[in-house]
Amino acid sequence: MWQRPLSQSRYASSFGLLVSFSVWTCALASCGKAPPREAEPEPRSKVVFPDRPGAEGAEAVATEAQHGRRGADTSDSAALPGESSPGSGREDPPDPRLASPGGPPRGADAQDSAPALRAPEPALDPAIQADVAAMAATLEMSGVELGIAVVDLASGAVIAESNGARALNPASNEKLATTATALVRLGPDHRFESTLELVGADLVLRGNGNPTLTTASLQTLVDTAKAALGKKGYKDVIVDESGFSGAALPPGFGKKLTDAAYRAATGMTVVDEGTFKIEILPTRVGEPVAWQLTPPGDYFTIDNRGKMVAGKKGRIGVETALEPNRTRLVIRGKLGVDSKTKPITVRRVEHPSLAAASALHAILRRAGIRLSGTARAVNTRPAAGQVLASVTSPPLSEIVTRVNKESNNFLAEMLLRALALKGRQGAAPIAVPAVAPNVAVPAVAPNVAVPAVAPNV
Repeated sequence: MWQRPLSQSRYASSFGLLVSFSVWTCALASCGKAPPREAEPEPRSKVVFPDRPGAEGAEAVATEAQHGRRGADTSDSAALPGESSPGSGREDPPDPRLASPGGPPRGADAQDSAPALRAPEPALDPAIQADVAAMAATLEMSGVELGIAVVDLASGAVIAESNGARALNPASNEKLATTATALVRLGPDHRFESTLELVGADLVLRGNGNPTLTTASLQTLVDTAKAALGKKGYKDVIVDESGFSGAALPPGFGKKLTDAAYRAATGMTVVDEGTFKIEILPTRVGEPVAWQLTPPGDYFTIDNRGKMVAGKKGRIGVETALEPNRTRLVIRGKLGVDSKTKPITVRRVEHPSLAAASALHAILRRAGIRLSGTARAVNTRPAAGQVLASVTSPPLSEIVTRVNKESNNFLAEMLLRALALKGRQGAAPIAVPAVAPNVAVPAVAPNVAVPAVAPNV
């Protein structure tokens, strides 16, 4: 189902938060459509955290996650058979478990619920109503199923509507409610801070839910801390993953077993939005291709079967194969030596906290810091230590713009979790088994439902 991003329309600026096509009926921040419920597929890999509390946390099941806006593989010809395109952005069919606002589902086992919807009393603006009606007529001629209600938040009056009480899956329009709530609860100037700390003989990275942490951020932390670290040896590199409980994948993300970047997993410490990027580089005819990988580290192993051939054309791509607590990347195919393109593959990371630990370990070693231990992630909050360096995110207002302009699933899910942390300040360690039943934006008209949040945040 095609849906126009109302956040970019002139109605959004005129009347504040717009109700999406229909009403908010989904319990997810990014809310891709999910297929009817079936038996859960066997997970392809698991990361076991012995110190994670509760049955839900004993194993963080890493199925595979969503984020299609990023670039697809590029080469002078089509991708290899069986390769998925991370840029496709396809959505799953509607999930009948997604209830209407009167009773949103509270987790994976929620029962069907579809109470009747009541349309707001109309107080239509003739000019805007005419625009909406014209747009609706054009779209519906193309077979689009449409439901729109434009509501003035101050008065609750319906400014314009077309089948406004029709219950539809809002899909990525759900991001409007998530980001609006984040702006109200956290504030547009809110920034996330990530730190590198010395705790005993270990170096601890605390992402603190920063959704904009990148490989470049890790390099900045190490560059800043290098003088303080000196030539003394250190033991382990530890990523603090405490604070988020439950599965790393939002509800419904496990319905697709693909490595598409739009299905990226969340966590307290995730770099590069839970993805990796590998660029295939040319060498000489007959030789293996070269490659460059971000983020670095031995979380990834490379099986390079790519070859250079004469001419401009070739078919080359990258496949992922999961191994215990790591991912193997298989480069397969041929690249023409005269090709003008450098094929780039962006895919999701199965174990983002482990990938972050491995990347920091590699960057520290490259900087000449001596390490005798391993890179690992823990779910019991390490003791506070000496802060060696910190990095901060852009203001929330800029992050929200990216969420809605790009329809960025990862950022939306991370903001949803940040709201959960905000609501439970002071817990030690901070646990987020649930969010309040209604994460509501103040002054929303009575008939405009803001989604409840699934308990496994």
